[in-house]
Amino acid sequence: MRKRVIKLEEKFILLTIAFGFICFGFLGYLSYAQISEIIIAQNTQDAMGIAQTAAREIDGDLFEQISAEGDEAYQQVYHILSNHRSNELIQYIYTMKKVNGEVVFVVDTDLDNPVGFLEKYPYLDTNLSVFNGEVCCVLEQTSDQWGEYFSAYAPITNSQGEVVGLVGCDIAVTNINRILSRLRNLILILISVFAGVAILLSVLVSRVLISKDPLTELNNYDKMIKDGNRFAKKNKLSDYSAIMYEIKDQKFVNQKVGAVKGELLLKEYAKGQHKRMKPKDYLYSIGNGRFFALIKKEREQLFLDAIRKVDISIAGKDGVMFLELNFICGVFQIREQDSIQDVHNYCALALDAAKEQGDIQVRWFEESMIEQMVTEKEFINLFQTGLDRHEFVVYYQPKVNLENNMLCGAEALVRWFRKGKIIPPNSFIPILEKNHLITDLDFYVFEQVCKDLKSWMDEGYEIVKVSSNFSKLHLKNPYFAEDLVDIVKKYQIDTKYIEVELTESSGYYDLKALEDFVGKMNAVNISTSIDDFGTGYSSLSLLKDLDFNVVKMDKSFFRDLESGDRVNEKMVENVIRMVQDLDRDIISEGIETEKQAMFLKKLQAPIVQGFLYDRPLPHSEFEKRLKEPRYESKIHE
Repeated sequence: MRKRVIKLEEKFILLTIAFGFICFGFLGYLSYAQISEIIIAQNTQDAMGIAQTAAREIDGDLFEQISAEGDEAYQQVYHILSNHRSNELIQYIYTMKKVNGEVVFVVDTDLDNPVGFLEKYPYLDTNLSVFNGEVCCVLEQTSDQWGEYFSAYAPITNSQGEVVGLVGCDIAVTNINRILSRLRNLILILISVFAGVAILLSVLVSRVLISKDPLTELNNYDKMIKDGNRFAKKNKLSDYSAIMYEIKDQKFVNQKVGAVKGELLLKEYAKGQHKRMKPKDYLYSIGNGRFFALIKKEREQLFLDAIRKVDISIAGKDGVMFLELNFICGVFQIREQDSIQDVHNYCALALDAAKEQGDIQVRWFEESMIEQMVTEKEFINLFQTGLDRHEFVVYYQPKVNLENNMLCGAEALVRWFRKGKIIPPNSFIPILEKNHLITDLDFYVFEQVCKDLKSWMDEGYEIVKVSSNFSKLHLKNPYFAEDLVDIVKKYQIDTKYIEVELTESSGYYDLKALEDFVGKMNAVNISTSIDDFGTGYSSLSLLKDLDFNVVKMDKSFFRDLESGDRVNEKMVENVIRMVQDLDRDIISEGIETEKQAMFLKKLQAPIVQGFLYDRPLPHSEFEKRLKEPRYESKIHE
């Protein structure tokens, strides 16, 4: 039989109950201990009072006259003592005196087993302070042949003020225990009631807290699953459309407003959106800045229209900030056979598809997305095998200096050869990026580049600087720079032959991590470059804030040069001059025509990369190029 897994909520509730019982049990113990001490102290004080009262009532001169058990003086003292036996605390009340230095009983009121007249009491210290005229009490519980008790003593004095005896009161421990037992039961009942109420309240509160996202205070993923299962049991889940959505370019927005305000922004949005929800529609915050809504199908389009663009304001030290938020959505219209888990997964596929396309705000789920997901999983499963079998091969695309038509560098690119066929990079790199496996491939390629450089150096080739691409996901690794340097040192490569390329989008992915990385690379003289410059959101701020060595202008800058678009030409010209004024090297990629090359040469931006000179070359062909680094001029002036 399969063992049932205890859910997180159940564990939390069990821990809450256990913690509640421990806390209230400890509180009950402290209360009992404190009150029992008070009861014992109070009872011993009462016993001392009874003893003192009885001692004052007894005539000391009469007490001295007692000569035998039952004589007149004995009877009078016995009568006085008996009047105080009505107190239920008193087990024994008696008188004693000293004879020849020993303490002996004189009058004992015990009806069942009285002590004999002048019988010695062997347990009592003969130096009791009571014989010096003090009222005292033995605070420790004592035990003898008559039982267990606390004892109190008061002196009997004669007319001359001399102490001639004492009155002793023994408080029955059994009586105190009976009182304490009642107290213990009362405390137990009260603690149980309080504990039960407190635990019930804490469980109710914990259920609410467990079901809430702490940032947005909306119901969370677990609550979504519970609600979905509940609706499915009632055959009402198919009444809804499911919509998963998030802020478009969320990381860019967070970079713009800051991490703290980014969280506040989400919280404020969630608060406003929750208030606008219609009855029987449900909104959840499911983590990573994503929201999930179950909306009645007839209101699906109205909801989509309402969330595509939202104006929001957040207060800060510098005043109120107003933002326009655009959302990207994945939508699935629930069918009768669908479970809430399937619904969530379908929405996630639709949302991911919308994000990949970039220009679409809303994407409805399609069955083909499942096939795509299966394909992705197959690629992922084959990826590690491909690495182990060295199916990934490094190609080198030359970089050429237009001034002298000489090879001046190369970019390392990867190709996947599987079963005699080449798998295009755009078929697997996005999948690896999406599943965070691209980092393994990047280091695989980089190590192969270092191996090749080492081999060419050992064979006497005049090598050139080679750039390797690294995904922005590496910025999550705090030891990214150190890992990279370790490989360079392993193959003993001079750092002047190494260049690291990071895409411009890395800046808004994690600007602080990127800044730290570039700084570490500069410290060891490894060149860094911004790849795809001009395609992102923060080009100018990257140039200002980060000390990159090289700027690679994206090929999109040069597509319109063929059409003679003067505005485009002027823009390219000014970008190049700005980069050069900042003392950064500039490389133009995607150069395919003579006109493009001539334009760049006139602007004194001579380093180019593109099909005009060479396509990416396999190892052997690039090795030939190293032997013959001069290209035929492609510019006819």
